[in-house]
Amino acid sequence: MKNTILRMVEVTVLFISLTFVAVGADASKVISFTFGMEGDKLDKSSNHSRYGVSKETIKRYNKYYGTSYTVSTLTKSQAYTIAKTLYYDKYNIGKIHDNKLAIAIFDFMYNSNPTTAAKKIEKAAVSVGVKNIKIDGKLTISELNEINKCNTDNLANKICDSRLSYMKSLKVWKKYKNGWTKRVMSIKKM
Repeated sequence: MKNTILRMVEVTVLFISLTFVAVGADASKVISFTFGMEGDKLDKSSNHSRYGVSKETIKRYNKYYGTSYTVSTLTKSQAYTIAKTLYYDKYNIGKIHDNKLAIAIFDFMYNSNPTTAAKKIEKAAVSVGVKNIKIDGKLTISELNEINKCNTDNLANKICDSRLSYMKSLKVWKKYKNGWTKRVMSIKKM
């Protein structure tokens, strides 16, 4: 009887472990990391944004979803909804099983042109040996499934290195280099 109970517990734990692995990254942790780096102050230097959500992104969201958000009154909850809808959900970040990797990918796509970011992410994936990746800036669900099979910590760090290299090529690097470097290094240290 005791052995049967122990075996049932082992099977239950295994089932819970497998279920947890298949769930994917925690949206609140992923988005909270980015918001923590962005801050809640109105940023007039980057075309009036709050939580990293630009005036243009808010206009696009308002038009599509019939809302009337403004950058000057944007709440954290509204910004979270925009970030989750236009980035986390749209680019299937929830399909990524590892939070560090999900943060590396989400934060890159959220703060860059998503197509450019996706191409850099795909190149990084190929460089660490991930198979069935097409470098086209689309980052498909099948590619994300392949990415989940690799050493995700290694890939997250490679994405961070690629992102830092890309940012150094931008004209505004000198102005933002300290904050950008801190942000990327904090992902690598996870």
